Amino acid sequence: MAELGEKSAAGKAVKPLTKGEVKVSVRDVCTGARIEDASVVVEGSESKTDSSGEAVFPGLAAGANEVKVNKHFSDADYITFISHNPKISRSFEAKSSENDLVLIEGDKTTKLRVEIPVFKVVESVRFCRIHLKLKPKLDYGHWWIEVGDKSYGWWPEEGHLGAKEMDEPTPPAPLPADAGMAQKISHLALSASYRAELARYQTNNSDAGFYGQAIGKTFKGVPGILNGSEYLKGIEKDDHHGDWKLKLTDEDYHPVIVDCRTKDEIHKAIRDFAFAYSGEWSWRFEFGKNCHTFQKDAMKQLKLDKVKEL
Repeated sequence: MAELGEKSAAGKAVKPLTKGEVKVSVRDVCTGARIEDASVVVEGSESKTDSSGEAVFPGLAAGANEVKVNKHFSDADYITFISHNPKISRSFEAKSSENDLVLIEGDKTTKLRVEIPVFKVVESVRFCRIHLKLKPKLDYGHWWIEVGDKSYGWWPEEGHLGAKEMDEPTPPAPLPADAGMAQKISHLALSASYRAELARYQTNNSDAGFYGQAIGKTFKGVPGILNGSEYLKGIEKDDHHGDWKLKLTDEDYHPVIVDCRTKDEIHKAIRDFAFAYSGEWSWRFEFGKNCHTFQKDAMKQLKLDKVKEL
């Protein structure tokens, strides 16, 4: 067999095999931004993209070759919920991959642009959760959504969940010293009625009375309202806004997206969802319509169900 550059048996010069170069540019499929530290494999050779999002492969044989691109966005590793409460979740790595073909020509640099989906953590949105606590006294907890300096949660309308308002009964006037038998009998009846009303009043305003009525209304349902009152609805502030800064929350999550929505589009979608939410407030062991279902429905309907646990 003739070596490269030698003559063949027929006396003709053998044309040397030429090599080519491939320059792969990896970009965000949504924005076109360059992606650094992506893994690129061509003809079994692997390289990482540099700060300009490019990887160069010199000395490749001419012909068609497969290009494989992979990128692990480790800061956006996420979970999805199998069950929210009790919490059962699955963990996933935020990995994107894309394959393409490139035709390598000898003595030339062939450029190839590969676009991949990018996993992004939406840090301006936070799903906050404080769980139900029975001791030292009943605390329903609360779940809400913070969007920048705004926040949204589903509440019982102000004044509907607590005990009924009752005026403290007034005791009957003392009997005069010269009261007759009829007055004494009437006073006894008034005093008995007063003691019964006082007992009802004290029970109603005790913790047992308050929470007994509250629990009953929780299951039956009461009018619901965004953020608990017209005022807080108007200023778009949930009553627990910022509690995570005081370490009062039990769970916090940022949504993770792998689509082309912008931060402003997500903010608007959450706000529109919150103001369209309506109906009763009730809690029936994760059913009914309450702050839990409000947050879960937002995650599902707005496709924000991939979350990063904080």
